[in-house]
Amino acid sequence: MNTSFRLATTGSVDGYLEVTNDGGNPCTLKSSYPTVEFMGRDGTGVSDVTYKQGSGGSGSVTLQPGETASSDVEWQASGDQCVARVWALNLSLQPGEKPKSVDPVLNDQPGQVFDLCGHEVTVSGWQKG
Repeated sequence: MNTSFRLATTGSVDGYLEVTNDGGNPCTLKSSYPTVEFMGRDGTGVSDVTYKQGSGGSGSVTLQPGETASSDVEWQASGDQCVARVWALNLSLQPGEKPKSVDPVLNDQPGQVFDLCGHEVTVSGWQKG
């Protein structure tokens, strides 16, 4: 699986996860939602953050070779109460899977950082396509 975390430049979400089945066989995402954790510069998880499930999440998603699924990620990106600067995202696609570090991308430029203001991150369920 090829995985990316893209920061949005417009729209109602702040970023989105995208996974592509880059293998030769079908692959099933067994969880309705990805598991994410924002990471600080030192590689530890950002504390004082609640992760909640948003819309979607209708069950497992099977991807044929070359197909993609995405999940919207929303957080407060500005304001007086910024709690952390985020350098990466730890992501688990399947229940019990060891998290994988994914760098934020903005305008096709990897290694971007962003501010997390407020204490809540909403992650939508996987949507095929």
